[in-house]
Amino acid sequence: MGHRIAELTEPERAEVGRILGRAFATEPVFITQLPDSAERLACCTALFTASLGHALRYGGAIGIRQNGGPLLGAAYWTYKPEPELSETEQAALGFTAVFSRWGEQLEPIGRAEAEALQSFEGVPQPWRYLAAIGIEPESQGQGLGSQLLTNLVAAARASGQPFALMTDRAINVPFYERAGFRTIRYEPVTDLGVPLWSMLLQS
Repeated sequence: MGHRIAELTEPERAEVGRILGRAFATEPVFITQLPDSAERLACCTALFTASLGHALRYGGAIGIRQNGGPLLGAAYWTYKPEPELSETEQAALGFTAVFSRWGEQLEPIGRAEAEALQSFEGVPQPWRYLAAIGIEPESQGQGLGSQLLTNLVAAARASGQPFALMTDRAINVPFYERAGFRTIRYEPVTDLGVPLWSMLLQS
């Protein structure tokens, strides 16, 4: 059976948040900040559910499913620079609850991301930032992530807007390079205890 990629909508947000929570709960950057696996899964699920809601308002999101089956993965991006969110909007999206519970653990990630984003200061605005791409753990290794990324790269190229991302895993670097991204900044040591690669889609 084939797979179908489609834009995501608000009613799918909770389902996608659970998928991405499972996909990212084993990422080094989250393991270093939240050693407890149950707490880490809860945090990732809530964080990505909120972040997806933000992307649906200020960017875009796509999901992949087997024809006639459930969602197997998703990816989303936001425009940079981002609009300043009001307290009301932060609460509605779920960010207030996330940072109320896990703010101390997530703060180093936020600082590292903000610092790494400085790598893109000279990029023409607005530009697209790949905030997340994740596949259900049992469906990984089947090329689904590549299909999502190919779709996003094509859309970015069609828009004429720059497209950038960051990753903390060396294994991801060749995956993004095959799609046309190149590393513009590499930090082998960060306060998070993991390296960071800042990558930009080449024209």
